[in-house]
Amino acid sequence: FPSHDNAGVSFEYEKTSVPYVWEGRYVPDFGLGNGVYVECKGKFDAKDRKKMLAVKRQNPGIDIRLLFQRANNRVTKSPNSLTYWEWCEKHGFPWSEGDTIPEEWYD
Repeated sequence: FPSHDNAGVSFEYEKTSVPYVWEGRYVPDFGLGNGVYVECKGKFDAKDRKKMLAVKRQNPGIDIRLLFQRANNRVTKSPNSLTYWEWCEKHGFPWSEGDTIPEEWYD
């Protein structure tokens, strides 16, 4: 890419990034009486993962746990991609697999 246009004005292509926060509201599937929030997921797509990271980053004291139908599913179609549970481990989300909230999450 050229570093200046026909008028001689210099510029740099995509040199700078500007952070921004997307405002939204997170409504957890379940709130337990002990302050734990539980999100139940069958499919855990890129939009869900991005939202979970943003909620956690902007609310560092919140305890969100993920309950998956199949924790060994992969986040992408690649055979080398992280599984859902590996993604949780990487990003510090407690997780479980099954169709009921684990009893120890109520403590």
